[in-house]
Amino acid sequence: MTFRRLLVLPLLLLAALLVGCGSDDSDSDSSSTSSDSDSQSDAADDEDAKQEDRDDAVGTDDFSFIAPDGWEDISDDPTVGRAEIAYRDEDAVGSFAANVNVIRTPGPKMSVSDLEEAGIAELEAGGFQDVRADDPYKVDGVRSAVVSSTATQQGITYQTRQYYAQYDGAYYIITFSFSPDEDEDEIIDVSESVIDSWRWES
Repeated sequence: MTFRRLLVLPLLLLAALLVGCGSDDSDSDSSSTSSDSDSQSDAADDEDAKQEDRDDAVGTDDFSFIAPDGWEDISDDPTVGRAEIAYRDEDAVGSFAANVNVIRTPGPKMSVSDLEEAGIAELEAGGFQDVRADDPYKVDGVRSAVVSSTATQQGITYQTRQYYAQYDGAYYIITFSFSPDEDEDEIIDVSESVIDSWRWES
């Protein structure tokens, strides 16, 4: 299968303690009822906390995620191209600001290894260097291919980390781009913080 325009080129920027005891049935029943009530209350509190955690989520009708602090929505920027959504760090490292963009491409089901091979082939054909497959990673339960690389465009070098997720009859290519000076551990931490917050909405 040939993949055409799967990847959006990254943006280049200048710039409980539960207590209960009783000695008779009545006390036991009361204690049990209290326990059930406390458990339900705790579950409701947990659900409220989860919902509150999602209040900052961004996305589309198909998915949502939580962008890192200090990242701004640039989805309307004409350079974003086919991306469903794009966010960029307001603070650049050197002459490059980290960013993420997501594109959705309908297509038939493929294995993770096939997606990985397709991603590597397309990146290499596009002139990316040091292209390598990383361990697959789950995107809200969906085991996905992960490919990292570096590239130079318009005299600016940057690093990328891409997640290829398949969901509901489509591929989602989630591309993170970073300064060449960014530490690999930081790249993984930032990328995985977004991916770990990912939720499929349909």
